[in-house]
Amino acid sequence: MRHRLLPALDLLAFVLAVTGAFVLRLDGAFLHSPSLRLACLICAAVALVIKPLLFVAGGLYRRYWPYAGARDLLIAAVTISASSLILALIISAARLVAGDLLPSFPASIFALDWLLTLAFAGGMRVVGRLFTDHASLQRPPVTDEQSAHRALFTAGDHPFRVGCTEQYPVTHAPCHGHATRWGTFSSTHFGP
Repeated sequence: MRHRLLPALDLLAFVLAVTGAFVLRLDGAFLHSPSLRLACLICAAVALVIKPLLFVAGGLYRRYWPYAGARDLLIAAVTISASSLILALIISAARLVAGDLLPSFPASIFALDWLLTLAFAGGMRVVGRLFTDHASLQRPPVTDEQSAHRALFTAGDHPFRVGCTEQYPVTHAPCHGHATRWGTFSSTHFGP
């Protein structure tokens, strides 16, 4: 999964989690009550502000999820739990302050929101990891020749090259700091 796509998918997951919590808890009453629909919209709006901020603070967009380990998934679970708890506290405090202006709804919606956010946002990250694991099992083993070729390309523009052998024109050989054209020159170069 592309790293740039993850925040947009998270925003969709937040809205789906809040809406899904209302639908699961209130069944048909949610569809027929304008006050419950308003409560759902308010909760979704607050979730769209609070949860992304906590996801950024928790570092969930700094990790490369296809290669995440168990510790990274634990951090994601804690961040998701904290974001749902803070959402519940903010909405509950707003209901106490606003009184009858904010429609009332069952508090169990917050627990359902937490479970759904954990399933949607956490699930996207786990699926990214599973696809990477599955793809690595499907690849044939790397031969010594392929390994040497990959080591050359991963060297980048470092000032020191060790044993660079490839076919390039003399003026555009990556051993000399350029990798713009393929050609027929083949040499081994040691040093900067």
